[in-house]
Parts: sequence; C-alpha cells; structure tokens
Amino acid sequence: MAQTKVIRCSKKEFEREVENKWMEGYEIKSKTENIAILETKEIVGGSILGHTCLHLIVLVLTFWTFGLGNLLFGIYCFHRGQKILRIEVED
Repeated sequence: MAQTKVIRCSKKEFEREVENKWMEGYEIKSKTENIAILETKEIVGGSILGHTCLHLIVLVLTFWTFGLGNLLFGIYCFHRGQKILRIEVED
C-alpha cells in the first residue's frame, strides 16, 4: 500500500520544493500551477534479517509455484515501498 504525504507551502516556495524533491529521487507524475504529485518506489526489506527472510521465501516459493509466487511477492514488496508526495500551494 502506498504511503501518501502532503506538503503545503507558499506560491514562491512551490517550485523550489518540487525541484528539491525531484533531486532527492522523486519522479514527477503530474504538476499544475498549484499542485504537484511526486512518487518514489523503494524495495522493502532493508535490514540483513529482512534480506535473509526474503531470500528464503523466494527460494521456497520458486519450488512450489514455478516462479509465479516470486513474481507476486516481488510485486507486493515493490508496491509496499511506494511513496506518494503531494505538494500544494496554500491559499
């Protein structure tokens, strides 16, 4: 599930904020005069224990589902790490 965060800023800070987030690795999905939607994706399982568990699950699912389970598990992990950022101009 995607995590959504909203940032409100003044009109003159809007462009700078969008550019800063773009430099941090966010991808601009849509942008209007007053609203910008940015998105980034991160793979889940950043710790050593997390990686070990992920590898074990991938190994087990490969034998039982002929790789289909791995595909579904990869999609789940990819979308779970998705972050959506909405930058708005305050009135």
